Amino acid sequence: MKMDKDIYEKLYPHQRQGVQWMWDAVHLGNATLPAHQRIKGGLLSDDMGLGKTIQVILVLETQFVTSPRSLRSFPLFWTWAKLATF
Repeated sequence: MKMDKDIYEKLYPHQRQGVQWMWDAVHLGNATLPAHQRIKGGLLSDDMGLGKTIQVILVLETQFVTSPRSLRSFPLFWTWAKLATF
């Protein structure tokens, strides 16, 4: 996964791990599994204030940069993207 270096350096280690986990679950985990075992979702949970929202935004942003058409029908992404400040 390639992410903006300036943003990556601002993340805490647990946030980097969460971003990588989400990316791997979608892109690596599914590629090697049979269709009936593929990951169809995930749950990212933790205490408040640990950066779950920014982790999701970064995964979606990276997905958009990688494949812009993949997020065209996801309006929440655009709302988050407008609100995000780094």
